[in-house]
Amino acid sequence: MGSPLQPGCRRHTSTVTSRTRIENDGTRTNTRGDPGLTYQTPLLSIVIAMYNEEENIEPVVQSTTTELDRHFPGDYELVIVDDGSSDNSYAASVDCAGKYPGVRICQHKENAGFGAAIRTGYAASKGQYVPLIPADGEVEVDQVVKLYKEIGPADLIISQRNRSVPFHREILTAGWSFLMKLFLGFDVKIEGIMVMRRSLLDQIGLDRITTNTGLVNIEIPMRAIKLGCDWRQTVIDTKPRLSGESKVVNLRTTLLTLWETFKLRFTITTDTRSEAPKTVVQFAEHR
Repeated sequence: MGSPLQPGCRRHTSTVTSRTRIENDGTRTNTRGDPGLTYQTPLLSIVIAMYNEEENIEPVVQSTTTELDRHFPGDYELVIVDDGSSDNSYAASVDCAGKYPGVRICQHKENAGFGAAIRTGYAASKGQYVPLIPADGEVEVDQVVKLYKEIGPADLIISQRNRSVPFHREILTAGWSFLMKLFLGFDVKIEGIMVMRRSLLDQIGLDRITTNTGLVNIEIPMRAIKLGCDWRQTVIDTKPRLSGESKVVNLRTTLLTLWETFKLRFTITTDTRSEAPKTVVQFAEHR
C-alpha cells in the first residue's frame, strides 16, 4: 500500500469521510502571476475516478501528464480517486504518483459509486478549473485542452461524443435523454466530459451534490444552469476504452441510477437558491 499522509494533505467531508485517505500533497508552483492566486493554486485540477482499472491507469496518467506538460507545464494536478477497487488499481496509482509529479491519490476503502468518487476528487482539488476524465482512456486529455480553450468567459462547458457507438449504447443514450427530459425537465444532451470553474463548483456546493452514480454528470450541470451560470456546449472525440469492460452498464447500477433520478427530481425542485434565468447558451465551434 502507499505511504502515510503527506504534510499539507487534508481529510474532507464526503459520504465516505471515515474511509477516505489522500496521499501526495501535489503542491506546484504557480507561474502565471495572476492576482489573488497562491503558490498552491494550479490552473487545472483533473479528477480521475477509477474502479478496477489497474491495466489502464498508468497509460492514462502517462499520456495525460505528457500532454499537459506541453500546454500547462507545472500548472496542473491530477487527482486520482480509487473507489474501493478490488484489483490492484490503488497500488498502480500509487506507483504513478511516484513516477509523475503533480499526481495525488485519494482512496475509498469501500466502493461508494462514481458520484461519491467525484465529490472526493473535487474536495481534494486545488485548481481554478476542475475537469473530469475517465480512467479507461475513452477520452484523452487533449479533449480537456480543447474544452479549456473554448470555455472563454463561461463558467461551464459540457460536451457530446463525436464518435459512433454500438447500437445498444445509442439506445441507452436515447432512453436516458428521454428520462432526463421526462422526470427532470432537463433537455440538454450530455455524453462526454465537462470543464467548469472552481468558483462555480463552490457556488453549487459539494454538500448539495447528492448522486452517487453516473447521474452526477447530469446533476452538476443541472444545478449550475439552475443557478444561472453561463455555459457552452461542444463536441469531443472519444475512442474505445484501452482494456477491460465498462462498469457503468449493469443491472445494479441502472436500478440505482433510476432511483437517484426520482430523488433528484425533488431535491432539485426544493433548492431555493435559483436566480432569475440569465443563462447564455453558446455552441462552441468544433475544431
